[in-house]
Amino acid sequence: MKRSQEDGGGQTVFGSFFGQSSLARHALAYADNCVVVDKRLDLTRLAPFACGFQTGAGTVLNVLDPAPGESIVVYGAGAVGLAAIAVARGAGVETVVAVDPVASRRETAAGYGAIALDPTEEGAAPVEDRVREATGGGATYAIDTTAIPAVVLQAQRSLRTRGMLVALGLGAPEYTIDAIDLLSSGKIVRSSIEGEADPLVTIPELIALREAGRFDVDHLVTTYPFEKIADAVADSRAGTVVKPVLVWGE
Repeated sequence: MKRSQEDGGGQTVFGSFFGQSSLARHALAYADNCVVVDKRLDLTRLAPFACGFQTGAGTVLNVLDPAPGESIVVYGAGAVGLAAIAVARGAGVETVVAVDPVASRRETAAGYGAIALDPTEEGAAPVEDRVREATGGGATYAIDTTAIPAVVLQAQRSLRTRGMLVALGLGAPEYTIDAIDLLSSGKIVRSSIEGEADPLVTIPELIALREAGRFDVDHLVTTYPFEKIADAVADSRAGTVVKPVLVWGE
């Protein structure tokens, strides 16, 4: 849904990011944009499945399709990154590494059984070296959710020979790639649009995995009444919540 209004300076403001930018109690949607779910399910827990969770988990399931013996490193343990970690661990991937500067995010990742690394730790080796050590020579796959050029470069360098990096973050318009490392190691750098997911297929699949206990993400969601939207934004920026969901009263 696309909405427009004027800001305080009289300028028209538009919002249609990925066709879903709307902070409204009601929205108009095409039928083929809707996914029917069981009426008994809590929609406040399923709301993030349509974008953030689908992007992270879909990237693992649809793009990487990792085998249990392979390894994944995820840079940025927010909603997208933690969804990737959760589904990877649920799929039996033994070695999953999470890199994030926020302690609470690392603790959440560790709760899934991931190896959590603090990239800002003083006196520690470069983060890509620590990833290579944790994965026995380099990760098979890397996922970046930060869109920070220096972090994307770390993700590339943390891969093993012929490893694949999937860049998911949106932010910086350009990334720096280590051409020598890329060409000498046969690595792949690519993107993924919302996990290459067909929502009509992937969302029911993720819901089924959730019901089976293999996609444990309910605790990542924190609900706020719509009137507390400023608190939701502040808590998200502070890293005290992973995925805030706004709820309108009856």
